[in-house]
Amino acid sequence: MGPVTNGKGSGTVIADGMWDNPNHFLRLRLFLEALPNIENYRLLGVLRRRDDRTRRTLEAMGFHEFIYIEEHDSRTENFLAEARSLLSGTRTHADLLKLALPEALPAYTYYDTVLKLARHPQPPLDDPLWLQCLAETLRNSAIYRALFGQVEATHVVLSHPWKNEYATLMWSALKRNIPAYHLTGYCEGIRVRRFLKPEDY
Repeated sequence: MGPVTNGKGSGTVIADGMWDNPNHFLRLRLFLEALPNIENYRLLGVLRRRDDRTRRTLEAMGFHEFIYIEEHDSRTENFLAEARSLLSGTRTHADLLKLALPEALPAYTYYDTVLKLARHPQPPLDDPLWLQCLAETLRNSAIYRALFGQVEATHVVLSHPWKNEYATLMWSALKRNIPAYHLTGYCEGIRVRRFLKPEDY
């Protein structure tokens, strides 16, 4: 299909390329083409690493700017102490769901990420994933806060809305009144869910 014509204005569409799935990229390509005045926007992709295979896919669509979560100056290890401090008062799983995260990010996004990675309905409180995932959540939030301070974001487009690395991006956008879109498919149809404010989330 070739690249989407873009890059002539100051506004930026931010899209994730973290899920290596051709269906997602087909939906993203169609979504971008449907945006009014897409030629006036820059396209910025969010990837885990510089060598992610999905970078080539985004480049073929017209993306020229990227941010790399796992290679960012904000490193996970820099947030371990803060994560330990937040976890120091937790005695139950209910306490984990009440954690005060940056910008009032719902703690269930962090909690659900640990459950998914542990493949367990209620991992023990001494599981190291609680600390690791919380530090990553804090890191991601810091990265996206900095990103929104650097670019004039107009739309955020995501393949998933709730897992840690996606949730922090969507929530940061909504807290700044930037529309965020979840692209998915159901029964061979494309579904686009638009979130305009934190209450929608």
